[in-house]
Order: sequence, then structure tokens, then C-alpha cells
Amino acid sequence: MKDNSKWASRHEGDVVATWPDLHADEPEQPMQIDWKGNLPSNVSVPRVDLHSLILDFSSVTFLDIAGITGLKTVVKEFIRLRVDVYIVSCDECILEKLHRCAFFDDDVSRSLFYPSLHDATLSVLESQKGLGDRPPGSVLAVSRL
Repeated sequence: MKDNSKWASRHEGDVVATWPDLHADEPEQPMQIDWKGNLPSNVSVPRVDLHSLILDFSSVTFLDIAGITGLKTVVKEFIRLRVDVYIVSCDECILEKLHRCAFFDDDVSRSLFYPSLHDATLSVLESQKGLGDRPPGSVLAVSRL
């Protein structure tokens, strides 16, 4: 494998992003990023500490296989980054389609789904209770798809 020093920071505690070599005889390795690390001095990005993401599906009436695959990828990535994901107000037909298309697995379970935004918000507040590192009234991210 080639030296990727021009693509990656090698300092401990820095954000590290490595790009896989594109050799046909080697399996592709996923890029690993330490989002909690320090950024290089020439990069200025505001730090956002996101603990929960609520996706409001009240307007979603149709999801095709590409949308389901994309949603599963995004949800899994947030879970990997230790961000709690909540999907609210999802129509029963959409839930049924997600089940038929093998959306649910060990990482993505039906427990992500809540009947209302209020229920999900209460769950977020309950899960954050007792965590001293977050100020009261932390911002919840709400997104409409």
C-alpha cells in the first residue's frame, strides 16, 4: 500500500481521513474519520455536538428502493457516529415497505420509529437526563424529508 501522507494528517488527536488505494488486486477499505479530533490549523469549521437527530416522516408518501437504501446508509452512519436517530410520524404503508425491503437489521431496528414528534422528543430528553456534559435545552435537529 502506498504512503497516503499527502491525504491524511498523522498527528495524534487530529481529524484523520485516509483514502484507500485504488488497486484492483486489493479490497477497498472504508474511509475512517475521527470526527472528535482536532482540525488542522488551516481548516476552520464550527464544531457541532449533535446527540440526536429526529427525522419527521409525516410528509413522506412514497419511498423507492434507492430512497430506502440511502436512508439506511445515512441512519447507519449516524448510529456509527453515536448520534441517536428517531423517525417520527411514519405512515404504516411506508413502514410496511421498509420491512419488505429489508431495511431493518441488527443496527436499524423498529425502535427508531415513534408515533409523534412529541414522543420522540420526550425520549430524547429522557435519554439525555443525567448527562452532565450537555447544557439544559440542547438543540435537537429536526429535518423534513
